Amino acid sequence: MTDASFHPPETRDRLDMITLLSSSAFAGGNLFIGLSMGAYWLSLEASVFMETFFGQWLRFLFTIMPLLLLTLYGLVRSARLDAGDPALRRLWRRAILCWVATCLITLVLHMPLNLRLGAATFSPEEAAASNLYGLLSLFGSVTPETAGFTRAIWLLGHVPRIALAVALSVFAMQAVFHRRTKIAR
Repeated sequence: MTDASFHPPETRDRLDMITLLSSSAFAGGNLFIGLSMGAYWLSLEASVFMETFFGQWLRFLFTIMPLLLLTLYGLVRSARLDAGDPALRRLWRRAILCWVATCLITLVLHMPLNLRLGAATFSPEEAAASNLYGLLSLFGSVTPETAGFTRAIWLLGHVPRIALAVALSVFAMQAVFHRRTKIAR
């Protein structure tokens, strides 16, 4: 008997809804950032990109972060409830691995670049007077000469994040649909 048998169907329906909506919105958010914002950033002079990126990133961070956390909640909770079914366990594990891989790319590649771009927004006087600058400049700072390369690396690194976020959402949908199909039989 799995944990799922202890939960009323409407509770599971809500969890499915949270999981599918948050993972799909997370994939859509990544797609928007990569395609729409990416096209916009490519249209800018490299120095303008360097000056404006960090403020824009902070704004969409407040949208993506709750989706990232809701997705994790839905995936882990669903995986626990479906742990007794090997096919579902495999799908949930794949979705969670996609989530983890997305986070690793973010932490290893994008976060240092984001911090470097944030450090580039400070004038020398502001940097000297700021406690935040020390954190932002841990990885150095982007210069006008390196801004174009930084933008290219950031956008290229975002491609696998998009693919992983979409795959995560697809695996979650497959798991939910597979379970619901089995229940309906």
